[in-house]
Amino acid sequence: MDKSELIQIFFLTDQLDSAVITLAKERERSIECDDEDERYCRVQNMWFSAFNDNLTEYLYENMDLSKVSNIQEQLNRVANSDIEEEYKELAELMKYVMNGEFLNVNRPYVCDSACQAFNYGHREAGRAYRFGYDRSSAVERDTLSYDSLISRLADYQKRYPNSKFNLLIQREKRDAESRRGMLIYVDRYYEWYYYTGGFGAEAFISPSNGSYEWNIVLQYQRFVLTVSYSLDDDYHSGWNILAGFDAFENKYFKVVPFVGGYDPWMAGLQLEFRPWISNLYRDVISFGSYFTIKAKYVFKYGEKDRKADDNEKHSKHRFYLGVGFHIW
Repeated sequence: MDKSELIQIFFLTDQLDSAVITLAKERERSIECDDEDERYCRVQNMWFSAFNDNLTEYLYENMDLSKVSNIQEQLNRVANSDIEEEYKELAELMKYVMNGEFLNVNRPYVCDSACQAFNYGHREAGRAYRFGYDRSSAVERDTLSYDSLISRLADYQKRYPNSKFNLLIQREKRDAESRRGMLIYVDRYYEWYYYTGGFGAEAFISPSNGSYEWNIVLQYQRFVLTVSYSLDDDYHSGWNILAGFDAFENKYFKVVPFVGGYDPWMAGLQLEFRPWISNLYRDVISFGSYFTIKAKYVFKYGEKDRKADDNEKHSKHRFYLGVGFHIW
């Protein structure tokens, strides 16, 4: 008899302690296969009936654990029963751990005659993965819910230091910590990739004299290179190169001092505010993007525009407002 059938029978006959113990132990075996990461382990240890018979038909009709709601209902029965406290608490933990999970039981897969002939001779090879996951039935977790789960698992270890389920609890705790970290990694990946670099485009206008700038920005770690084309009646219009340093950055703000140019020479400070930033999986899509509203102070020193008869050096203070779009 396969362990899945045994679990179903235990639930049907109200042997709730045996049901949750068997479920936990088989989940632990599945985890061991994950740790070994060997297909052989999965083939030999994954457990449910490779064939449909009268027993699987009966269990399918009366205790179908291939539905998330059903497995949660049975674990809730255990948690509210009068069995030993350790097993009740274990069932309560399993309700949270198995969020969106079900058991791959009964009617395992479509198997043609050749497949069936092979499986009758190699029953273990006919077994499939035990635990499935239904994302549509899962309750989405935030960092607080993971914190709660991690705390529950840690409390269980303290209350039952010699529990035979400690290996399972340790692994579930480690997995919850990893998922919590990944949640932050995904939702706040900008915190991990502030200074990895990228490129962008900027446009500025000066309210004081209506001069313009269009910039292409390249950043590597904290170092910022800007190729700038400016139209300013007080100076020669044309291309300049500016070197900057990403001095401060968080989710919403960025501060970049810079120097450079040729005619005119320039030095200044740029402030950026990000009202929008993309939320992309960097392990799936290798870039993110954001929109910025910018303010910039520039001190300029150089010759007056060639359209005038003045070739003396002039210094000016400029204040610019602008927008930008960046990919990195």
